[in-house]
Amino acid sequence: MAPPPRPLYLIVATTISPPLGIGARGTLPWPSLRADMNFFQRVTRDTRPTHPVPTPVSKPQHRHPSSSFSEPNAPATPTTTTINAVIMGRKTYASIPPAYRPLSNRLNVILTRREPHDVATSISEELQAATDGAPVAVQACSSDSSGSSRNGSGSGSGSVLLRSLADSKPPPPVIVASDLARVLRELWSASGSAYADGSGAGAGALLRQAGWEVGNVFVIGGAELYREALQVRRTWEAEPRLRLRVLQTEVRRVDGAEVEGLDTFFPGELGGEGGGGVVKVEGEELGAWLNVGEGGKEIKLPQGDGKWASARDEKGEFEVRVSGWEM
Repeated sequence: MAPPPRPLYLIVATTISPPLGIGARGTLPWPSLRADMNFFQRVTRDTRPTHPVPTPVSKPQHRHPSSSFSEPNAPATPTTTTINAVIMGRKTYASIPPAYRPLSNRLNVILTRREPHDVATSISEELQAATDGAPVAVQACSSDSSGSSRNGSGSGSGSVLLRSLADSKPPPPVIVASDLARVLRELWSASGSAYADGSGAGAGALLRQAGWEVGNVFVIGGAELYREALQVRRTWEAEPRLRLRVLQTEVRRVDGAEVEGLDTFFPGELGGEGGGGVVKVEGEELGAWLNVGEGGKEIKLPQGDGKWASARDEKGEFEVRVSGWEM
């Protein structure tokens, strides 16, 4: 029997005043905040399942994945490396400084309204340039029978998997796709999850053959992709029901002034008393999401035991805190 599926996480930083601001002219509306960046990095890299811990089919053995792909119908690699997936829109990926993309030690999944193969070609060229010309395996994944696509054109464009074949410190794998619901099923099929559709097709099969197992899955922006993730949760028809968790970093100015210039906002409702099926998670339950006390690898909240953590920079003083929401 497949293990219980892990939840889908949305990880987002928002302003307190005005509420739920996430962007200004295509960038963050505040300077880089070390406390938030460290938290984001640790959470999205931690592959441990959160409580309650699903019963694994077999204990994964860690090794470096093979640098080549086997045929689609070949048996899965017997040993695997677990890697988390971070899903982002094409513009969010492009906003990451070139030296830091793809985000290290995580499977980078890029959702686009463009033709996935065209975007994959551009990223492949970047990967080659970053590894002194090392080749990149580019493998198209078969489209599902519905022919659905993110742009609604019915073109049936499937996802594309990119894998650097560099001998030393290769960048992590990258998937370019056009349909969020479909790529989620592909990712969960690479973890043996009960959410998988059982077809074994697509990027999930290719990841398994290359020696990867997908751990936790995070949607990291931008606003349109957050909106799409909330919609997928509402329309998810498979059993068990899709669990969605939001890790929200709240940002405020210490002087109480509003953060100016905002033009992009988180597309859902967070806060209040948890109406609309949104439940606030804090204390020990939020700690369980972050594996508090597990194996000496505890991920601490930026605010520690207090309500806010101070984050100073040359442009002003901000405070941050992390809250959890489940729906």
